Amino acid sequence: MNKKIPCSECNKSLGKFNKTGICPSCRMRINNPMKKREISTKVANKLKKRFKDNPELHPNWKGFHIFKGYILIKNKNHPHARSDGYVLEHRIVMEKEIGRYLKPTEIVHHINGNKSDNRIKNLVIVNIHEHEHNTLLKIAQRRIRELENEKNL
Repeated sequence: MNKKIPCSECNKSLGKFNKTGICPSCRMRINNPMKKREISTKVANKLKKRFKDNPELHPNWKGFHIFKGYILIKNKNHPHARSDGYVLEHRIVMEKEIGRYLKPTEIVHHINGNKSDNRIKNLVIVNIHEHEHNTLLKIAQRRIRELENEKNL
């Protein structure tokens, strides 16, 4: 006597020769990698949106962001904060050192060129012309060293 058993997923009646316990349509849905990918993408997108709105909720949150090598600190009350509420850490360090907010025309230059090295002895306030000169000078010096190394090889 062959009883028709229900599908374990949707409770549809299975044929008498089906020994898997799952109907063909449920098996296709379970085994289809595209469906799995769609589901996981939807979940990932929801998490991304949640963590983008509140990065502090993310388990890997360290209290800051790094953007193009610069460290950004969340400070919505800062007068020069970006639209997302972040301020460059080296500007905050320099402002604490001099006791006032920096003017928008003042640039904080990293002496050693390391954008994440925000020690006060590595920072100096310059104007746009001095900053461009220092940057171009460092690029030229680096290129000269590269050419000298090639010549010595």
